[in-house]
Amino acid sequence: MTTAPTRTAAAGVGVWQTFRETPASVRALLLGSLINRLGAYLQIFLVLYLVHVGYSAGQAGWALGMFGAGGILGGFLGGWLVDRIGPRDTIAVSSAAAGVLTVGVLYAPNYPSVLVLVVLIGAGNQAFRPASAASFAEHTPRGRYVMVFAMQRLAINAGATFGPLLGALIVKVSYGGLFWVEGGVTAGLAVLALVVLPADRAPARDKDTATDTATATVTATAAASVSAEGTVADGTRAARGRMLADWRFLLFLLGAFLSSAVYIQCVSTLPLQVSALGMSTAVYGVLATVNGIVVALFELPLTKITQHWSARPPVIGGFALIGIGMSLYSVSSGMVGLVLVTIVWSAGEILSTPTMFAYPAKIAPDRERGRYLGACGAVIGASFAIGPILGTFGWNRFGHTIWQFCLIVSAAAILAGFFGIQRGTEDGPTRRRVPRQRTSELS
Repeated sequence: MTTAPTRTAAAGVGVWQTFRETPASVRALLLGSLINRLGAYLQIFLVLYLVHVGYSAGQAGWALGMFGAGGILGGFLGGWLVDRIGPRDTIAVSSAAAGVLTVGVLYAPNYPSVLVLVVLIGAGNQAFRPASAASFAEHTPRGRYVMVFAMQRLAINAGATFGPLLGALIVKVSYGGLFWVEGGVTAGLAVLALVVLPADRAPARDKDTATDTATATVTATAAASVSAEGTVADGTRAARGRMLADWRFLLFLLGAFLSSAVYIQCVSTLPLQVSALGMSTAVYGVLATVNGIVVALFELPLTKITQHWSARPPVIGGFALIGIGMSLYSVSSGMVGLVLVTIVWSAGEILSTPTMFAYPAKIAPDRERGRYLGACGAVIGASFAIGPILGTFGWNRFGHTIWQFCLIVSAAAILAGFFGIQRGTEDGPTRRRVPRQRTSELS
């Protein structure tokens, strides 16, 4: 298999051409991502439902927090399952389980059982993310990873936009309908995965094993590495150890965590800023809409340009714009200024995020791709959980100065990204990909 033609063809390829030339499995995954987010309105209405059935507001809040904790767990679990049973089966198992458990909340006999269920539902829903990402990577030419991940983001954002509206319509009929519809939609993803996605992961492992036996010289280095880590039976532990020993990837994760923690202030600290300026809630709604418009209109066209770049410039450039944009809220007091500042960090979001999500798929060893993608998703999920807590605490303690802290944190993210992201990752690092490519060629 040669990569040069793919690189050339991928350069500058647009959205529609990419979509038209992707296999049916990729298009089905894009639809699945839309459905996954369209039906994922449970966390939005969970607090209202629990209060409705008699639990206190504090108990409802804890349940929502446990849902988020389950999502972090699901990122790691989904990545692990991808490397064990393959992305298709991971999507099927996690979606089916989450669908059934969602309906189960209606019949939970007590509060502890509710907490257990929401943790498992959060894990099942989030496990879809690394599994779908790994499947995208398997069925998409490497030069188009960034564009396809940007298309997935568009599908996710569309689902996140219209999902709450769907939930609001359903709740007018009954709260029970929320859980039955979401459970059915989520379980439907399992059927979609089994029907549309090829079951090529497990056979690929068997084929690789046979090929490795016939091509011992090609795989000697990989075998020596496994031997150094432990026996073949300890392969899972060895794979995890290799990822944890990948200091560059860990630095990348640190940068992604820090920048995402700054980014998420747009939903936690920014409303407090707007209120402190004496403006109405509608003003915050306008700023959120501005961000949505920038993402919807400009992310894919920009990705057409950046998709064949090395990963470092768009990622650290986006980190910088997010940090600068957030810090400028400290000196913005009028409506025009707030809108302009929002555009700045929104530009950072659309510049960095598609490449940031595609990067683990590019640099991960083929058989450990799920772990790398899962770790990235879990780390970003953790930043979305921790960031608002730190942001609101900082606002209450330091006031407007919190925005300057955002700039400092972003500077740390830029340093971590600069040293963590490998150069030349427009096509992935050669040192990791060559053994896999040679094995495929010999097969």
